[in-house]
Amino acid sequence: MKQLLKENSKWKNVGWFFRILFMIFALTPGCLTTLSDGLDGLHVEMVFLTMGVGAVCWITKDESLRKNRWLHVLCAFFAVTTVMGTSYHEQGSWNYVFGNFAQFLLALVVMAGYYNLYESLIALGAYVSEHWEGVRRREIKGKIENFIFEAHPFWSTFAIAMLCALPYMISFFPGPIQADAFEQVWKYMGIIENSNKHPVVSTAIMGRCLAFGRVVLGSDNLGIFTYTLIQSLLQAVGISYLVCVMKKMKAPVWIRWFGLLFLTVFPLFPMWGFTMVKDAQYYISLLYFGVSFADILVDGTEKKKWWKQIVFLCASYGMILCRKEGRYLLVCALICLFFYHKKQWKLYLFTAVTGFMILFYIEQIYMPAHDIEEGRLAEGLSAPIQQTARYQRDHGAEVTEEERAILSELFDDYDQMGTAHYSPEISDAAKDQMISHPTKEQLKNYFKVWFAQFCKHPDTYFQAFFNQTYGYFYTDRKDRLGTPIIETTVGREQLSMEEFYMEIGFPPQLKGMREFLIGMIHFVTQFPLISLLYNAGFHGYLLLGYVVYLLGSKKGKRILLIVPTLLVFAVCILSPVNGELRYMLPVMIMLPLNLTWCAYQERESVAEKEEK
Repeated sequence: MKQLLKENSKWKNVGWFFRILFMIFALTPGCLTTLSDGLDGLHVEMVFLTMGVGAVCWITKDESLRKNRWLHVLCAFFAVTTVMGTSYHEQGSWNYVFGNFAQFLLALVVMAGYYNLYESLIALGAYVSEHWEGVRRREIKGKIENFIFEAHPFWSTFAIAMLCALPYMISFFPGPIQADAFEQVWKYMGIIENSNKHPVVSTAIMGRCLAFGRVVLGSDNLGIFTYTLIQSLLQAVGISYLVCVMKKMKAPVWIRWFGLLFLTVFPLFPMWGFTMVKDAQYYISLLYFGVSFADILVDGTEKKKWWKQIVFLCASYGMILCRKEGRYLLVCALICLFFYHKKQWKLYLFTAVTGFMILFYIEQIYMPAHDIEEGRLAEGLSAPIQQTARYQRDHGAEVTEEERAILSELFDDYDQMGTAHYSPEISDAAKDQMISHPTKEQLKNYFKVWFAQFCKHPDTYFQAFFNQTYGYFYTDRKDRLGTPIIETTVGREQLSMEEFYMEIGFPPQLKGMREFLIGMIHFVTQFPLISLLYNAGFHGYLLLGYVVYLLGSKKGKRILLIVPTLLVFAVCILSPVNGELRYMLPVMIMLPLNLTWCAYQERESVAEKEEK
């Protein structure tokens, strides 16, 4: 320690002292409201934690790491979004930052503290990764690791996945049904008008499973269970395939353990995999897409096997048939994969052409023949509609008669849109006010008004957008329903034929077991550190961390490999709900594979250095 003090100049030591002070202040509860409310009291444990982190990072600081300009950009972004997120979470506005000049200066001080904190944590992580052999270990040790990750990676993972899912499958038989899935089944049954709001193929799969149970097996419950069981099996197979590919890529052992535990043992994917919901179809397809490409890339053309290409094709079709945005994601992903690995260009071209043909048949031939309408245009306009609603709330008196006439023609209850129908973090109520099928002229006039109002009050538009999206970049936001899993997936305990048009329901004898599992899920998802894995903002930070890591390691081209995940995240930002974990499931299930990509890059870099 004394030697380090001698090596560092006096001003560097003073600067480090102030950095620790900034971190302590940033972590002080209520620090952003000190101008009006005073300090809310120091949390002593947070102070000691900050000082400990600062001291450790001072001893282990890596100057070469801090020369990475992308690292500084990343830490600055994290600091800004943390402060802005706090402001929107507590105030519903950016007043903690732009309330007045003095508040702005206070926010800058807090941002400086968070900047130093994030930089120190990253430096500590880099030090641990470099000096702790356990993080870099790739060799398998012990009988358990050898059995799971080397001798029988597929079947051992499959058995673990199904064993962990079994309690949910028994107690929540025939399977939870998410709200959108109810609507899809009703469309298939003809109870409500069918449309392409939810992809027709996804709807047909759910509906036919229900019909199979009702007609062939004589039970709606068995029809739902047919669907949820098949989906659970497909998920377990996909996770097992991932573990096998991680073995081929010689991923560090800790990533293999993390991937196994996160995807099979922890109570997220076992539950969602057993839930009737189109989001599960989508994230399972994306998992197969990413893993099959990794398998093809690692084996190369010399070990090419036809079944891997079949898996890649089927996964691509699943992405475009289960979610509308899947088509755009697939096109961008295929372009990126072409630039990264051109040897498989025939596979990419065939996938794109056949995928286009499938979509053309469904949307231009099948849907018109069965009188299936396109979904409402409002579903893709969450951001501008929210901005229009907030403008009406904050500046309704400034709306001209001409603007009101145009907006009232497009929205059913425009005059009440900013009060009765505007929710800052979910756009459903505002979107529902838009007419189902506006004309091109109506849309043209609307966007003229939209742009004119933006020019008058751009800050209102920015605030509406940030208030709708901050949850994807803020790690301290609580889920709008209180927990990231239960309320959004389990549905109601009692389901009746009169209300849901189906004779379905959970076994009443197992209510105690369901309550126990729900309590266990609450405990795990709120456990320190582990709770971050169930936070949309944390996964947003991880994604940006991948990008900065690859840029800093001079392997920026490998960013193309995580483009599918980045595109899914971009769609989440434009989604109708802020920080919705259900939309983040594709990002989350790709976490082990993305970590493996980064570790694979590091292994190749080391191999290149050894060859030189």
